[in-house]
Amino acid sequence: MIIFRQQDATMTTTLAGAWARVRTALETHAPSTARTVRASAAMGDIAEAQCVMKQTFPEAVREQLLLFDGAETNPITGVLLPPLYIPVGLQRMQMLWQRKHAASPIPGAGEADVPAVAGEPCHGFHPLLVPIGDDTTGDLLVVDNRPGELRGSVLTWSRDDGLFGTPTWRSVTEMWPTWRARWKPAPRRAPQTTMILT
Repeated sequence: MIIFRQQDATMTTTLAGAWARVRTALETHAPSTARTVRASAAMGDIAEAQCVMKQTFPEAVREQLLLFDGAETNPITGVLLPPLYIPVGLQRMQMLWQRKHAASPIPGAGEADVPAVAGEPCHGFHPLLVPIGDDTTGDLLVVDNRPGELRGSVLTWSRDDGLFGTPTWRSVTEMWPTWRARWKPAPRRAPQTTMILT
């Protein structure tokens, strides 16, 4: 049985709406973190990345890239995704995908005996995983782009054993509204520049 994090019914279910709330919170409470967020990616660059990675990204991944192209790789101010991931832009996404795929391939990926259904746990780096978050130590937050009912779900990939388990969120769209529930401004002892995870 797969259990997903619960989403508050009052939260927006559109990615653009959820991201707008995140941006507002960052600009108000964590301007240093807000400054790490990059401008949107170009459609042509997204198309090129899909060619390099030999897949069509789920719609929510493309939409997120059109909203913002990741954040600067700064483990202090660039952390936006719980628990401690930095959103990756197209260039880093492709680099991580190429490195992980080369270093931890799944033998026989694409053959009948290799789990190729979205949401099923597997060892190794499946070529249909799309990196969207990097903790800068080797663990990744990825979107499962394998076919099936759970295509587009978000899960973690471990560098230690190359295991990715069951999904944490059904989609990128469902992930961002939980951001507001997991983050809060740091205590007001000094001028506010970052946010802390609870």
